[in-house]
Amino acid sequence: MKQALGLALVAFAVGLSNPGTGRAQDAEALRNDCLAHVEDSYDEAQLSEVHTLCEKALSAKPDDIEIKVLVGLLTIELGNVATGVRLITEAAETGNPAGQTILGSFYFEGQGVEQSYAEAIRLFRLAAEQGEPHAQGSLAFIYMRGIGVERDFARARELAQKSAFSNNSKGQNVLGVLYMYGFGVEENPVLARSYFERAATGGDKEAYNNLAVIYLEGRGVDQDIPTTLKWLERAIEAGSSEAHNTLGVMYLEGIGVEKNLEQARFHLNEAAESGSFEAQNTLGVIYLEGLGVDRDPERALSYIRAAAEGGSARGQNSLGTMYLLGQVVERDVQKAEYWVRKSVEGGEPEGHNTLGVMYLQGWGVQSDVYTAVTLIRKGAEGGSARAQDNMGSLYENGIGLPHDPAQALKWYRLAAEQGHPEAAASVRRLEQAP
Repeated sequence: MKQALGLALVAFAVGLSNPGTGRAQDAEALRNDCLAHVEDSYDEAQLSEVHTLCEKALSAKPDDIEIKVLVGLLTIELGNVATGVRLITEAAETGNPAGQTILGSFYFEGQGVEQSYAEAIRLFRLAAEQGEPHAQGSLAFIYMRGIGVERDFARARELAQKSAFSNNSKGQNVLGVLYMYGFGVEENPVLARSYFERAATGGDKEAYNNLAVIYLEGRGVDQDIPTTLKWLERAIEAGSSEAHNTLGVMYLEGIGVEKNLEQARFHLNEAAESGSFEAQNTLGVIYLEGLGVDRDPERALSYIRAAAEGGSARGQNSLGTMYLLGQVVERDVQKAEYWVRKSVEGGEPEGHNTLGVMYLQGWGVQSDVYTAVTLIRKGAEGGSARAQDNMGSLYENGIGLPHDPAQALKWYRLAAEQGHPEAAASVRRLEQAP
């Protein structure tokens, strides 16, 4: 709950100026004393003393909603979750935007309450309408990922800009993601890195992870594994589930580190248990394919479905592909199309490739070679090795494109460089052709 406590202090920043230091028994002095002491880090004994101090302030002025929220958070920190959540709920019901935002975070994460994206979104909207920047940033993330709402990059950008205007790190981080992947805007890795750096300065743990990804993938910078690992270490220390996911994938695929399936599973499990939808999808694929573990199709489906429903575009493509191929689930091309289209809406290159193949084959959609080529090309340009291999095949066989062995070889080589075995075989075949 440390993250929630930090949020409360941001919400109360205006009230922290020139606090009193005495322990006079009037309500204002008690309030100032509470705010003055809560800024510091405390061990459990000191935290208990601050909690007592703030409880006195609340007793002296029961209608002080900001102090009520703070007492609620301190109560949770001390282990009495039910009482703390009750106090924050009471504050939120008065219309206090900080209380609404914090309670929304609890519902989003399922901390102290039963998880409910609908209730989280309702509370975030109420707070955002009052200009609460963290709520605006949280809603921006929700619209960007399509969690409990239709994915809407334009709305995500609008909310993130409002949040970032107030120098809120969550909004800055969302803007960084939008520009890094070109979601609803022109891709701009330099601007993305600028937003991530600003968010990181504000202590946003996911911005630490996103900076690691920037240096890992060489987006607008030279690939720099030591810098990647530095940012990942900082993100993991701050509690970022996505950083565990990033490091897990690095160990799984041997990117910048020696391949280590045991370390991969450790970090992916840490990420998945902390709510990373991307890690849930990756674990699902591991159990589906038996990568270093016994195959467990039902466990794989559980992970992948959770990822897809949580807004992971990769998870949505994975689930759609399972329905398309009839893996673990009964084949259902309509459900396949539904999930793959959601993946495409999320900008996932593999989703573009899968939907392109569906149009090429007429699986669940009317056969349309032009649409198929457009989608597969988008996936290939986005880095999908499968799509790159398919582009090679389209050029080699003159399907929807001119027969062009040189272009075919170019795309096969790109896929082969990513370890695609069939593409590597095609490269050898074409290079040996007379």
